[in-house]
Amino acid sequence: MAGAAFWNKILFIAVGLVLTGIGVFLLLRKIKLKKACTAQVSGTVTDCSQEVKYSKGKKKTTYITTFTYSVGGVEYVKSTKRKSSVGQSVAVYYDPSDPNRHYAHSAGIFGELLVTAFGVLFAGAGFFVGFLGN
Repeated sequence: MAGAAFWNKILFIAVGLVLTGIGVFLLLRKIKLKKACTAQVSGTVTDCSQEVKYSKGKKKTTYITTFTYSVGGVEYVKSTKRKSSVGQSVAVYYDPSDPNRHYAHSAGIFGELLVTAFGVLFAGAGFFVGFLGN
């Protein structure tokens, strides 16, 4: 029967592989969205509100920006978690075959790459320290 140390190593590797899988999935989804959303239109910020939550005595503020954009005479109302000013113009990229599918602002891939990198580090550290370090 394998000891607790062995299962801790396996758990470390498994968490790393799950994080890597989630990161790759999110990255591929973002790339697919950016490839599909080739048309650009200017949108306008219509509201910017904030949600304040307290967790473990710490204040966390999340900004929710609502913006509108029009395609072919149809107005779309969307929101994003980003601080903006009411009346501000925002670049909206949308899918010409489905204008409801969009992304606003720069829609970078930093977050997806970060999750993937942590996953690879966890899995790699678990493997090298756990199995090659003995």
